[in-house]
Amino acid sequence: MNKKKDKQTFEIATSMMADIRKTFSTRMKSLGLSQTQLAKRMGKTRSNVAVLMTQPNIISLPVIIDFCKALDLDFQISFREREPSVSVKLQENNK
Repeated sequence: MNKKKDKQTFEIATSMMADIRKTFSTRMKSLGLSQTQLAKRMGKTRSNVAVLMTQPNIISLPVIIDFCKALDLDFQISFREREPSVSVKLQENNK
């Protein structure tokens, strides 16, 4: 895979993580939970939760599930078919 595709994939993942963190933060506020209270529900330290909520790193799926359980959220992943990208069409045509 080339660097441009790697960068694009990382940017998409980073954007998705920002959306997930925003959802968690909004849910914490609606439940009136502090990071300390959320950490207790998750069985983690407050500092660990703070890092997970603020760092731009990619959170693992098990950690996302832990957040969802602690915040009484259902978690669902869905996939939809889409049109192949132009580069994929070109690769198929060159075969």
